[in-house]
Amino acid sequence: MPYKIMSLSELKACARKMGLEYNEDDVSRDIFTVASLPDQQFKTYQLARLFEAGELVVVFAPQKTGKSLLVVDMLLTLVGGGNFGDRLEAHEKVFCLLVDAEMPGHKIRERLNNFSTVHPDGVDSLSIIPLRDSGRCLNLLDAKDQDWLYSRIKECGAKVVALDNLGKLVPANRESKPETWRILEKWLRGLNKEGITTILVHHANKTGDIRGTGKISDDADLVISLSRPDGWDRSKGTAIDFEIVDSRNLYGDDLIPFTVVYSGEGGGFSQGGIVRCSRSRSRRHGDHGRGS
Repeated sequence: MPYKIMSLSELKACARKMGLEYNEDDVSRDIFTVASLPDQQFKTYQLARLFEAGELVVVFAPQKTGKSLLVVDMLLTLVGGGNFGDRLEAHEKVFCLLVDAEMPGHKIRERLNNFSTVHPDGVDSLSIIPLRDSGRCLNLLDAKDQDWLYSRIKECGAKVVALDNLGKLVPANRESKPETWRILEKWLRGLNKEGITTILVHHANKTGDIRGTGKISDDADLVISLSRPDGWDRSKGTAIDFEIVDSRNLYGDDLIPFTVVYSGEGGGFSQGGIVRCSRSRSRRHGDHGRGS
């Protein structure tokens, strides 16, 4: 049977010609014109030149690189409305929640205190769930655990939630399975639809890519790779190469890699602590971002 693809205006005209009553409610909500496409609901950049509200962010790195240190720094920047070195800036304060499945509470406290001079307005404002102290084994593939964490997120009013890390928040024997990511991504996207940014911390594999299924980087809005600079003298502090390897919304200079330098054990940025990274490992998108 022949058919014709109609615009919305053509459909209305056809209905009138046939003497039919056109009812907006009878038109499939799967089909849109440009004018009827929904506006972007959350347009504010929470961390300028990095991510907007409601994005799915993945931060991955080899073990002992400092990914938890850097993610805490980002969260304190957001809750305090401050700067992340001289590269990134939070224009307004944002409530954040750290779900930490690795470190005990007293170690988290030590780390936060080390940042007190860098983020004086942020340390006391960050909400934290130290899972090791609570004795709770959280499985984010389980609907009951998802509901439990969602209620905690709403309770503290968090607009950015960091999950550290994936390997501790799903069963070990299911971490790398594609169906695991499908379940988790659906739940994370539910938070994103409410304007809640989710930061998922994960490990790198032996080749330096994200451990597990490649769908993680395909589906995320922003993927950040962290690594240790070659030949770095650790007596000068902790240095972390920061590189955006996948992004939907960043372009040009915002994709330039940089190195974050901390003085001492999480003691904050040294002077001029962010410099251009010496190498690039971006896999697909060069200087133009993903854009799709």
